[in-house]
Amino acid sequence: MTNQSAENTWGSKYRKKNDRAPPEIYEEVNTSVLEALPGTPPRGQSFPRLPVEEDFPKYIENRVVSLNTPKEEIQYVIVVLHGYAANQHTLYEFAKKHLLGPRTACIFVRGTTQVGETGTYCWSDKGDYIGKDRTLQLIRRAGTGFSSIQSSEFAGPSRSNTANTTTESLNNISNRAADVSDDDIGRPTYENCTERIGVEVVTNVLIKTCGFRARDIAIVGHDQGGTAALAVAAACWQTKFGGVVSIGGPLPNDFPDGIESRTHVLLLGGKLGDLNPTECARVQRAFSGTIEALKRYDPPTDGDDYNDINNAELKEFVAHQLRREEWTKEAVLTFDGGGIRGYGSLLMLKALMDKIAYFEKELDKDVEASGKRKLSESSFSPCEYPPREVNGTTVQRAPHKLEDDELYLPCHYFTFIGGTSTGGLISIMISRFRMTVCDCIKEYKELGEKVFGHPRPPGFANILTHKFDADDLKKAICDVAKRHGNTTEDEDSAAHYPCHEDLCQTIVAARADKGGVTLPFLFRTYDCREDEPAGSKNPPLNAGRAAPCSIFEVGRATSAATNYFRPINIKNWGVKGFEKKEISFVDGGFGTNNPSHEILRDIKRKRRAPSEVIEVFASFGTGVSGDHLEGKLTSLFRMVEEMKKEITNVLPAHRAMEDDSGIHDEDGHKRFRYFRFDGGKALGGVAMDEWSGRRRSQMRVRSRPTGEETLIAMDMAVKKFLKEDGVKKDLDELALILVRRRRLRTRDTLAWERYACASRYECSQAECHAWLYTPEELRAHLRSERPDLLETDFSTAVEGSKKCWTYRGAKHED
Repeated sequence: MTNQSAENTWGSKYRKKNDRAPPEIYEEVNTSVLEALPGTPPRGQSFPRLPVEEDFPKYIENRVVSLNTPKEEIQYVIVVLHGYAANQHTLYEFAKKHLLGPRTACIFVRGTTQVGETGTYCWSDKGDYIGKDRTLQLIRRAGTGFSSIQSSEFAGPSRSNTANTTTESLNNISNRAADVSDDDIGRPTYENCTERIGVEVVTNVLIKTCGFRARDIAIVGHDQGGTAALAVAAACWQTKFGGVVSIGGPLPNDFPDGIESRTHVLLLGGKLGDLNPTECARVQRAFSGTIEALKRYDPPTDGDDYNDINNAELKEFVAHQLRREEWTKEAVLTFDGGGIRGYGSLLMLKALMDKIAYFEKELDKDVEASGKRKLSESSFSPCEYPPREVNGTTVQRAPHKLEDDELYLPCHYFTFIGGTSTGGLISIMISRFRMTVCDCIKEYKELGEKVFGHPRPPGFANILTHKFDADDLKKAICDVAKRHGNTTEDEDSAAHYPCHEDLCQTIVAARADKGGVTLPFLFRTYDCREDEPAGSKNPPLNAGRAAPCSIFEVGRATSAATNYFRPINIKNWGVKGFEKKEISFVDGGFGTNNPSHEILRDIKRKRRAPSEVIEVFASFGTGVSGDHLEGKLTSLFRMVEEMKKEITNVLPAHRAMEDDSGIHDEDGHKRFRYFRFDGGKALGGVAMDEWSGRRRSQMRVRSRPTGEETLIAMDMAVKKFLKEDGVKKDLDELALILVRRRRLRTRDTLAWERYACASRYECSQAECHAWLYTPEELRAHLRSERPDLLETDFSTAVEGSKKCWTYRGAKHED
């Protein structure tokens, strides 16, 4: 190793700061991993791929396992290291239950040093002892630790014949521990295992040969294997792995303080091995600035099952450090159709946002005393709350001067928001326009006033004419777009429906007329794959690019309810299966009044993944309709009403959602959390087109009603529904899931800033003005355009070119 390369390793760095230095082998491991990144795969080979036996050196005994995931779809790898006097099969059952998950494989590696002749191994170079006093204490009581788990999930296939000999070996070591000299204790003892795991397994096999990113590799170890896992992560201090978990294993004694390894670490204690405060502090110093979770449990008392607690912590860590499920799994919100009853859906959503505000603040109570910045300042936090545009003037207001209604946006808690009919209009407002719930409620009242308060003279049984003027609806939608539309990308988002894939996506369901037959149709803000396998039972609806329509056209298409609004024709943009130059759209609610299952299927197709790609799904209804009409269908009116109820029935979609979520599975395994808030029978008793109440002026006979009675009736109906015990419990649970999910996402600062604030960067070079979406993209762009710029110039250019979304609303005018 050259002097220049040594200067880039942590060993040389900490020789300047510490009296003793770690062994040279750790410098070589760190350099080896750095040189392997990002990896140079052989030409023509697809990556990543699951390693096979031939990929490993013959002297490395291992076992590769994945569950319910095709080998070609594996994206994450967990290297599992057993404890003292065990082998590569020991933790197999434990990993199956607590580590393996979607697109994840485990590699069980055998220790470097054999323990006696029992077929068991350890990770220390000396075999019988592994470090200073703390480690000797660990060995002395290791027999007790293993005896509590041998017969359960830690007992692997090859462990049955070695249980007794393992305990004997541990007892022998415990007896011999007192004979270890101080010189032996102080010597480094993890060189071989660090080289084997860090270089031969992680670098040569997983990164170089199989093409995995270091970010997608985690290391989990129990007991002495936990110490080995920490040794590898500390040695590779400049590389950020997907996480390291040590269950009862301390940091090796030959590592100095302040290593500042970039990898996130989880320490677990309790029945699986208690870590004392001194060892916890050492790990905190070694991984300062990047430690994500540190758990140390006091000795368990009667009735406490720390094994279960540890397992829960372990699952959470793997899910959100390695697989980053807060970003790779979706949170979905949908709204049913229902005319003016959509106002009730918004009231239920407001109740959810109130719960979210409460839990955001509750979780920050401890932060106030520490002086750290609170994440509950707004749903933008830790980003700055963006300025608001009020009556054409941009105003920057501090979060503490705003009401809760303005602080928390639904689009920050959900990644997909969709709906049909009036539910489609709501989806556009809270997702595409990124509005607050209270601003949505205000606009919805205005829409009711302008549209439902102006009925046209009815025809025969309301069939021959359309009850409401479509031009009034168009004007109402355009007015909302004018007030709340904003430029979040390089084109006017107030006019265009599609949006960038980094932001909350919108799905609006409609019905398209094709040769006299109406078919379900989805307006997406994202592209949909067209390469569906031949003969698929559920081909995607109108697959292809995002609908290049105006927002007004999408709103009119989904709300073109039969008998209420006339159909709308939209220019065909090359939709597969439609040959005419224009596509005619009718009522989106007929057949898909509850669009939740259609939206679920579309997201699964987009992600090319099963239902587990969803983390949480919330569906808001517009009330429960009464029973079907009794008696014989003796009139045309009765028949039409009965047909309407059948076509707009929301229960089939709800039952399909329950089946897909796994809520009824016998094994109790839920693929995702599904919540349905239907609004209750009282809300369902309000007519979809009702708008009744006192007139504005008794002197003006022709003045239309304000709808006050209708709004009060819906408000009372929703309040009654929200008081039900099951509803309150579900709202609390859903709010906690969403708050926790948002906070996990804020750990990736740049990704969260992009998602929450729609941040972007404009190249300021003459005649360029290209839009980039991350600082890295802008830097790469500037390097190609201006290679003469210095690094300081890049930083200045990045900071000066940043643009963020501005909330447009006039709720609180200054």
